[in-house]
Amino acid sequence: MERWSGRVALVTGGSSGIGAAVVRRLANHGLKVVACARRVDRIQVNELMITQKTRSSATAQKQGVNSAFLCS
Repeated sequence: MERWSGRVALVTGGSSGIGAAVVRRLANHGLKVVACARRVDRIQVNELMITQKTRSSATAQKQGVNSAFLCS
């Protein structure tokens, strides 16, 4: 996964289940991840988990009826 380090990945359904697991795995491998979901509260929980477990920053934002966060 080193060849993908620093690249950007977009993950839909990033608030729970497989989508959340993919977001965590990609962030752990150094990718910048944009995760989109309908549930703002779950996206914010994932944001905190990723910020604590990785050395990356995460920002949750509400966009219309959906939410997203960026790990960089």
